[in-house]
Amino acid sequence: MNEAKKRNRIIALCAAAAVLFVMLFSLCFLADHADHIAHCHDSECPICRMADQCATVVKQIGCALAVVAAVVAIVKWISIFAYFVEWKIGKSTLITQKVRMND
Repeated sequence: MNEAKKRNRIIALCAAAAVLFVMLFSLCFLADHADHIAHCHDSECPICRMADQCATVVKQIGCALAVVAAVVAIVKWISIFAYFVEWKIGKSTLITQKVRMND
C-alpha cells in the first residue's frame, strides 16, 4: 500500500472518530441536562442554547447516517442482483445449450 492511501485511511478514520465523539458527547450532554431543559423558562439560558445545538447536531448526524445506510443497502442489493443476472446469463455456454458445431 502506498503512502498516500495509508494517509487517506488514517484521515478518514480520524474524521469518523471525531463524528462519533461529537455525537456521543452531545447525547451525554442532553441526557445530563434533561431535567434542567424540562424546567427552565429563561430564553437566554446558556445551558438551553447548548442543548439546542446538541439536539441539532444529533438530528443532522442521525439523518446523514440514515441516508448513508440507505445508499449502502441500495448498492448492496444492486450488486446482488447484478451477480445473480451474471450467474444466470454467464452459465449459458454451447455445452449447456447442447449445440452441435459442425465444420
